[in-house]
Amino acid sequence: MANLDEMFQDAVKATNFLKMISNPQRLLMICAVMKKPGLTNGEISTECGLSISATSQHLTKMCMEGILYKEKDAQMSRYYVKEKTTEEIVWSLKRAFSNE
Repeated sequence: MANLDEMFQDAVKATNFLKMISNPQRLLMICAVMKKPGLTNGEISTECGLSISATSQHLTKMCMEGILYKEKDAQMSRYYVKEKTTEEIVWSLKRAFSNE
């Protein structure tokens, strides 16, 4: 069984993750990238109805937190979900809260 310090560190990671996806725009952006991996900043902006500047700020935060990662493709960056766990959690949220 994990000791209390390890459990605390896991709780901190989980809390940081939940804070990041608690923003509806960021959650929508994650869904867009899950649906179409490799979207660019501009494509995500269009898909989610956000300005390119706002999209860029959200993407930077999510990359820093390890939720998404980007790959350079010539002049563009393409975004992907970093961990399978993120996809599983987002799909669980979708099943729990979507009317589909």
